[in-house]
Amino acid sequence: MPEHEVQQGECLATIARQHGVTDWQWLWDHPDNAALREQRQSPHVLQPGDRVQIPDDIGPAFDGRTGERGSFRLPSQRPVRLQLNLRDGFGSPFVEKEYRLEVGDETIEGVTDNDGLLACEIPHDATTATLTLWLGSAAQSPERKLTWELNLGHLDPIEEISGIQGRLRNLGYPIDEITGDLDEPTQRALETFQAAEEIPVTGEIDEATRNKLLEKYGV
Repeated sequence: MPEHEVQQGECLATIARQHGVTDWQWLWDHPDNAALREQRQSPHVLQPGDRVQIPDDIGPAFDGRTGERGSFRLPSQRPVRLQLNLRDGFGSPFVEKEYRLEVGDETIEGVTDNDGLLACEIPHDATTATLTLWLGSAAQSPERKLTWELNLGHLDPIEEISGIQGRLRNLGYPIDEITGDLDEPTQRALETFQAAEEIPVTGEIDEATRNKLLEKYGV
């Protein structure tokens, strides 16, 4: 049975495509990956070095005879749903703001909801995207906008220090570099986050801090 070692920027959807598996959910649910499911909370947030088992039975078998013609329809790839909570520097959501998400050759346009949530389906093999958010009307004030370059699948699991750092940085806390170490900038960011969320200020990664960070970040 092949085994895939996760690299930075990979998630189960991109791994499934590499190995010819049309349904990443099937791969995630397969009994051979029970240990991975126990270790990680989400198939879309894996840690470099994690091991994904690629079962031999990746699809159904068909019987046929030579000299005959047959038709087969391959199932389409299961899409991946992207959800982003967009907030300003004060933590207030960007409510009902127009956005444009450019993913590969696709352009997805929409409006955030009352909680600043952007939710859409993206190609399962997407690794980067460009998000533009208009602060006013895109037609009347096209220059009033914010733009982000997104690295999809690069967020490490919450169990890892690098995953803590990535979530804190994306929430606006001052972490310049993802080091994977509980260094002084990370401890200061943790203290600020803990104080803001009214949990014990320790500068350490405890269960209460991890749970609150998951609640605020969403994954």
